[in-house]
Amino acid sequence: MIKRYALPIIAIILMALYFIPMLIESKPSRTVIISRKEDVKEIKIKKGDNLIRLLRRNGSWRIAAPEDWPADSEKVEALLNALKETVLENAITDNKSRYNEFGINGNGDYLEISTKNGQSRRFLLGKRGPRYSLIYIRPDDEATVYLVNAKFADRLPSGKYAFRDRTILSLEPSTIEKVQWKYGDESYSYIKREKEWVRVDTEGRETPLADDAIKDYLEDISSIRASGFLDNDRLPESADHVGKIIIKADEEIVLNLYEDKKKKEYYLLRGDMPYRISKFLKDRLFKRI
Repeated sequence: MIKRYALPIIAIILMALYFIPMLIESKPSRTVIISRKEDVKEIKIKKGDNLIRLLRRNGSWRIAAPEDWPADSEKVEALLNALKETVLENAITDNKSRYNEFGINGNGDYLEISTKNGQSRRFLLGKRGPRYSLIYIRPDDEATVYLVNAKFADRLPSGKYAFRDRTILSLEPSTIEKVQWKYGDESYSYIKREKEWVRVDTEGRETPLADDAIKDYLEDISSIRASGFLDNDRLPESADHVGKIIIKADEEIVLNLYEDKKKKEYYLLRGDMPYRISKFLKDRLFKRI
């Protein structure tokens, strides 16, 4: 009786030993450009003639080269997220004679990432792949060229100002107690009284302001972003001083308006730092409510 069932049982055991490893075999580990974005301390990006160095300092990102500027934290965060999603899994070749075919060489664009523990790794950036959404890259410490998702490449800075923070002013609207502006022959003050906001003209006449109108204006005046920057952070000689805004909140903030009539451009100066602003923004800041 036992002999009758011995062979089928042995056959079942052998089949199980053959197929079970296939069923439980783990997938190969995926290699990503960064595993923890919190560990990244520095990013160097060479793109064309530009070399940009981003540095995490006291929890905030700054541009350390070509100049020392505050960085746009949202853009840096978007780049880190894309890098974290970039997987080195589609190996193309490790044949050095084919590097030029994929635009991979030691003199081209690259991305270098340094972590808090002192480790650093450079990735050479090549041509776009068969689809524009793909790009060829090669880790500098490997011979293999990979074809990867180009999402991170789309988030690399296009110029030296691309990752520069455009914030001119950022306040909580509720902290503002008074706004005074002068532009040309017009001058008004918006003052927060105990129960309402009022507009005060040059002759001292007070007019109550509608809640919705002052709310919209305070949102505009409390969050001001530049449309661009000036070469060497200097105003052009042809720019004339045409207006001023004084904001009283937790501190007094003074913004001076300059206009280049020939170029039809406007600049807002905070301290000694000039910023480009649009005419649309200028009109919203210097607005009679």
